[in-house]
Amino acid sequence: MPDTWFLLVLIIIYTGSVWLVYRYARDKAIADFTALLFKSGYDNKVAAFKEQNKWVDKGGISFVGDSITQDYAVHEYFFGKKVYNRGIGGDTTEGVLRRLEESVFALSPETVVLLIGTNDYSVLESDNEAIEANIKRII
Repeated sequence: MPDTWFLLVLIIIYTGSVWLVYRYARDKAIADFTALLFKSGYDNKVAAFKEQNKWVDKGGISFVGDSITQDYAVHEYFFGKKVYNRGIGGDTTEGVLRRLEESVFALSPETVVLLIGTNDYSVLESDNEAIEANIKRII
């Protein structure tokens, strides 16, 4: 009987270990895949902004931010004004810092509306001080 219990405990430990490794590998694979999707979407959006900047009128209002900005209907709410939507879903303050040229400087806007930082909590696991520091650098 003791040999049976010992064997049963070993099976439970082995099964649990295999499950944990599988779970970690699966979660890591999902996280890696999600990061790849965000990076691909980010890179494609920045490339599109760079291309659009070649033919847009300078000046106006540049809306810069994450998905909240991306999904904001700037042309509907600012009809007849020169507005540029430079929102990218999933973006962070670090992402905005990397794309200031395409999203702001190349447009020479009169006004910049910035909404960023929400994704820093989940994507970058940043704290308030780090987010504040990046926003100050953006400004």
